[in-house]
Amino acid sequence: MFEHMIKLFGRITYKGIKIDLKNSFQYGPVCIDFNLRGTDSFPMLFSKMKEEMGDKYEVGTTFINKVNTRSYFAHTRKAGIEVINEFEFNNNKYYGLAFLTKEKYSRAGQANDNPNGFQ
Repeated sequence: MFEHMIKLFGRITYKGIKIDLKNSFQYGPVCIDFNLRGTDSFPMLFSKMKEEMGDKYEVGTTFINKVNTRSYFAHTRKAGIEVINEFEFNNNKYYGLAFLTKEKYSRAGQANDNPNGFQ
């Protein structure tokens, strides 16, 4: 899957940065224990990952299967990750997402409630 995403990178610019193998990393999948869902576990994990990877990479990327709305909303609402493209792989439809490793995110007023509302 990540190989497929990497092939798409040369055509994707995120916040003025052309994504490539030198300035980006790919992460996932992430699974949060049922008992920890709805807590700050995922945002805390995500924040620590950004902190650790931020000195080496400008951009982080991941993918979410379109049928996985729970993951979509956790990433976009809780972590502020943005959809940068849509693609198909092995007869499944996915969102490609990205974030800046040095950018702080505040949930207030920044949630992306429309999974298809990107440009």
